[in-house]
Amino acid sequence: MRTKARVLVMGATGQVGGALVPLLAREGHIEVVAAARAPGKAEQFGVPIVHLDLDKIETFAPALEGVDRIFMATGLHHRYAPSEQGSREYRQKGWCTTDRPPRGVRR
Repeated sequence: MRTKARVLVMGATGQVGGALVPLLAREGHIEVVAAARAPGKAEQFGVPIVHLDLDKIETFAPALEGVDRIFMATGLHHRYAPSEQGSREYRQKGWCTTDRPPRGVRR
């Protein structure tokens, strides 16, 4: 039986996640799991690593297995651009949605 909370840090190789993983790992009272699109880049942390790519839904279930909590901080990079089909897309780092942007985001 596990006694520590298992915390998944998304974007572990990014600026925020890369700083957070070592800090949390030193705490000792939680189990830190580094989530990254390129898992090899997270080996430096010495914690369990999972492959998680927000653009690939098939990576979600395996990455989230056994996770109690998630830390997610993504940079918001948005722009409207015509797609190849001629429609406008809202692009946000990590995923892409069509139709309209989330509430509060202006064109």
